[in-house]
Amino acid sequence: MSQTVTPQLRITDAKRSLAFYVDGLGFKVDWEHQFEPGLPLFMQLTRANQSIFLTEHAGDCSVGGAVYFVVPDVDACYQEFTSRGISPSEAPEDAPWGAREMMLVDPDGNRLRFASRKNPYAPAERPGVAVARAVYEAFAIKDIPRIVSLFSPDIEIVQSTEVPWGGTYKGHEGATQFFGILTKHINSVVTVERYIDAGENIIAIGWTRGSVNESGVQFAVAVAHVWTISDGKAQRVRFCIDNPVMRAALDAFR
Repeated sequence: MSQTVTPQLRITDAKRSLAFYVDGLGFKVDWEHQFEPGLPLFMQLTRANQSIFLTEHAGDCSVGGAVYFVVPDVDACYQEFTSRGISPSEAPEDAPWGAREMMLVDPDGNRLRFASRKNPYAPAERPGVAVARAVYEAFAIKDIPRIVSLFSPDIEIVQSTEVPWGGTYKGHEGATQFFGILTKHINSVVTVERYIDAGENIIAIGWTRGSVNESGVQFAVAVAHVWTISDGKAQRVRFCIDNPVMRAALDAFR
């Protein structure tokens, strides 16, 4: 079902707010409206199919509003936002009403609460998922030594050669080489929306978002990463992404 109610927040400086919402939280500007240059700005922003209005018009509403975003994984949002330089006022924590929540405050004092619903019947997270999650947390802060420490000495990394960092890389030295080539071409953050625990294999489904280093072109590319994990270490990973979308970003302006 598409969104049928759009919350509206009062802002006092559009440039400052756009830096927070777009650069910091990953929202995209859908459209903007001004009756004429120099007058207050009204705009719609969207992130992950959730839209909000931001308005500089004093008569529309007052500063100090609040919005509650229900997301698949609040911890993944926390990982993404902090990697973009945003410090939530409240880190993710379990609430007594069956949700896991965090809170941010925008430059005008509007409160943004992000929450994931907890399934009381969901089984405890198994070690394989914890290893994969730890890799993504380390990648968010580009801690390559930490990532490598989560890999078996015989790790095998595989990705399509349709992207410049694709190929097959083996061992810790190969893993370090892979991430070196990857970060040479793009600056990205992986947001995992869902882990599928298939026993020895863990599938991470989500998005890689970021920009191409050479051109600054931004991208949002769907991903499905298939991990083989045993004895607390990643033995193999195949990074599957939407190659045509990534290629379009890489080839832009060439």
